[in-house]
Amino acid sequence: MEELDRREVTTFNGKKAVIVVEEHTGPLGPRISESEYYESMEEEHHVMSHSLPSVATLCNSAIGAGVLSLPFAFRNTGALGGVLLCLSIGAAEAFTLYVLSKMSERYNASSYSQLIRATLGKKMATFLALIMIVYMWGACNAYLVIVGDVFSSLGGYLAGPDSMLADRQIIIVSIGAVFLLPLCFIKRIGALSALSSVAVVGFLYTAAVVLRNAFQIMSKRQEEGLSRWDGVQLINVDLRALFALPIVVFGFNCHANAVPIFQELTEEPENLLPIKSRRKTSKLVNMIAVILATISLIMAGYLVVGLAGYVAYPTSVTSNVLNILPESDPWVQAARGFIGVVVAGHFPLNHHPARAGALDFAAMAGIGQATRESFVAPLFTSVFVLSSVAVSCFVTDLGDVIHLIGGTVAALLIFFNPGFMLINAAIVKDSTKKLSQLSLMQDQGDDEDEVTSSLNIPILMQAASKGIKKTGLVYSPGKSWAAGLVLVTFAVFIFIITMITTFLH
Repeated sequence: MEELDRREVTTFNGKKAVIVVEEHTGPLGPRISESEYYESMEEEHHVMSHSLPSVATLCNSAIGAGVLSLPFAFRNTGALGGVLLCLSIGAAEAFTLYVLSKMSERYNASSYSQLIRATLGKKMATFLALIMIVYMWGACNAYLVIVGDVFSSLGGYLAGPDSMLADRQIIIVSIGAVFLLPLCFIKRIGALSALSSVAVVGFLYTAAVVLRNAFQIMSKRQEEGLSRWDGVQLINVDLRALFALPIVVFGFNCHANAVPIFQELTEEPENLLPIKSRRKTSKLVNMIAVILATISLIMAGYLVVGLAGYVAYPTSVTSNVLNILPESDPWVQAARGFIGVVVAGHFPLNHHPARAGALDFAAMAGIGQATRESFVAPLFTSVFVLSSVAVSCFVTDLGDVIHLIGGTVAALLIFFNPGFMLINAAIVKDSTKKLSQLSLMQDQGDDEDEVTSSLNIPILMQAASKGIKKTGLVYSPGKSWAAGLVLVTFAVFIFIITMITTFLH
């Protein structure tokens, strides 16, 4: 006999958190298993996104400030070292994007913070909501720093250095208040896909301009009797190479938006890439194709910008490659304008998960849905945007900001949390398997086994229903547990390296 009981326990960011309780009656007696998921409070018409717009949105969630610092990262690692670092970090982040998508499907979570609550518990979700807000706010400050730099340079080129268009602070305030603030009030992340497509085109154009500039400089060296690769090092193995690690980690980060992008993705098979799997749903297969296409596109552009910028200026490139490109070149100025559009489009994409985290935090604090939607959301958006505008008017150092953010909070979102999700999944799976084995042992009528199983059942029931939220970090054999431990260890390693290189830099 099997009974299904659905118990609503809390409201959560426009969703109802529901506990599904299954009661099984058998040789072991009643056994309860629980799983959390989220369903809409009201029936809503959901506009589903297709794979190509989702690729554009996910790409734009990653490209931005990080790409401008890649030549500086290659300067620290060497040309080959930078390529290997980008390939390895890109592959690792593609895997964690898949983990987030898989877990989002399993728990039907519509935001990153909801997924953390479902898998790792309320305390971790509360902590993450605060961390995500701080991280996204810091990243948006970096984007506004770039907006001010590139558009003031472009304005000076077009209207003269004394023009208002060349005033960095006026540009930041104007774009922030007139353009970015209204965009940040948009609720659906898929609604920004058109802007994301423009941003991706701008990113590719900028990569082409940096590559063109590198070829020009290499030809000039050859005319002067120098090697085309003069000053370029193949690989560095000193402390400077470690400084580049957080920068590259930050460059591929689009994880906070992976969950809502997955939930808005269509369930119809689209065959963006030739991927087939009987063990995965069409929606997850679509998302795998989106992830692979996104990481491949970003990787191609990053390698071009990183290598070309480093080869052109092997000893002098700074944390913002645009600052060292010739001011008089109209193609470079156009690239500056495109990058300004890219990072401006990136701002609302980063605000979206920050607002979701704030609403989740408000829900956990007991604030009702109507109040969250009518008061908390617009207030948070206004404070988030206007405070970012105010701070970025006075902050100018891009490299240190990206290095610190990439090695701390970004590492938490990209590697640490998905690692613990895998560990949690392994604990739940192993505990459920052991419960089934104990049931079979008791069916055989072994008194000694029955005593042993009766002692283990309460612990295993908690582990099977709640996982790491109740058991803590315990060993469970399997590939998921091992992969999760590797990700968590890697995140801790990045954090330590970031702290060391920050103090020594």
